[in-house]
Amino acid sequence: MRILYLMLILLGPSILNAQNEAPLFFLNHNLQTTSADSAVIVARRGNADSAFRVNCFLIKTGQLVLSVDYADSTLVRKNGVLTEYHGNGQLARLIHYRNDVQEGSALKWNVQGQMIDSAHFVSGRQVSICRYNYAQNTLVNTELVDENRSLFQQEWYHPGGHMSKKWFLSQTWDR
Repeated sequence: MRILYLMLILLGPSILNAQNEAPLFFLNHNLQTTSADSAVIVARRGNADSAFRVNCFLIKTGQLVLSVDYADSTLVRKNGVLTEYHGNGQLARLIHYRNDVQEGSALKWNVQGQMIDSAHFVSGRQVSICRYNYAQNTLVNTELVDENRSLFQQEWYHPGGHMSKKWFLSQTWDR
């Protein structure tokens, strides 16, 4: 009996890891379930503190392309973070969910790793978005828009990255 107990203690973690590595399902280019033969992405269970995490990997390269936290194993309600990656491994999107509703920040980056927009959500409603505009890989300006799509703040930047001008409602400040 002691030997059996000792074997369970020693082998337990490896058994759990093997279960975590088993495919949950196979996906095509459109992230629709498909057969293993025609799949380009494999979805596997990952580790998450308070959620059921699904990590999606390209079958050919093993590269992580998507990670989504769900409330439970039914994979119906997103609850936590959705993280998506560009083909070059750079972060593409990071979106926060609570009970399958966007809550908090939603961020996007271009393939060069530069943030291109950041939105803020309250109970699934987008209340603001900030767009980042670049020229020759240098941040030129940002535009902050409210939920009514009214532009209410702009910032312009010097080539060195320091803010040169800020416009808020009808006021401007030169720096």
